[in-house]
Amino acid sequence: MKRVWIIISAMLLAGFAVQAAPKSEVRQAVYTFVQSGDAQNVGALDQVLHPEFRVVFQAKGSNDVSNMAREQFLEMFRQKKFGGDQRSVKIRKIDVQGNLAVVRARFQGRQAVFENTLTLVRGSNGWQVIQDMAYVEFSG
Repeated sequence: MKRVWIIISAMLLAGFAVQAAPKSEVRQAVYTFVQSGDAQNVGALDQVLHPEFRVVFQAKGSNDVSNMAREQFLEMFRQKKFGGDQRSVKIRKIDVQGNLAVVRARFQGRQAVFENTLTLVRGSNGWQVIQDMAYVEFSG
């Protein structure tokens, strides 16, 4: 009976380790996404964005919802219209199902506070952000 419990415990620990690894990788991709944007590092940002990336955003107090495709998003960083602030990252929740992940996070800087839901996919280039849904509150 003791041997059965040892086997069951080992299986549970192995399952936890398998789940923890993808969450850690997803967390790292989110940090890369935020830090690359903050530093206006288009090369690093380009690597963490999926080819089909899209951002959907709404500013607090506005009824308008806007969206932007990957190339337009990257161009905003090239032109220094986005980024340049250092934001803290608070990841509220990470859900991983196979090669898909959903992250709820808060990114707070001097210029704005972002409440984001990110969707990531894992492919041959690792975890990449394919969708960023952001609710933005700009500072005074």
